[in-house]
Amino acid sequence: MLKRFPWLLHSVDQPSMGDRIIAALLAALALAVAVVLIVGFGFVLLIAAILAIKLVIGLAIYRWWMQRRERQMRAETFRPKAYDDGSTGENQSGFEPHKRIAIDVQVIDKNKES
Repeated sequence: MLKRFPWLLHSVDQPSMGDRIIAALLAALALAVAVVLIVGFGFVLLIAAILAIKLVIGLAIYRWWMQRRERQMRAETFRPKAYDDGSTGENQSGFEPHKRIAIDVQVIDKNKES
């Protein structure tokens, strides 16, 4: 490069004051760009971490809510086996419709009779 541009050769041996100022400005600009990139990348990582934490917490809350709702629905619709129609498995006896006994209760008021 120096053979191609011989007028650059004097800057290498004895830099002038203008060359030193330009070099200092370029170094400051490079440092500023590096700081902006590092801070910007750190900011992006911070936002990504916050979003990941929000996602994990949100999924945990959603899972807890759905399990709670499922437990409530089970509790609301719970009925023992053979509660209404007497249909149970073969391992429980006494609930078959032909084995049921209908009991009528009559209350007699003794005060009315006397």
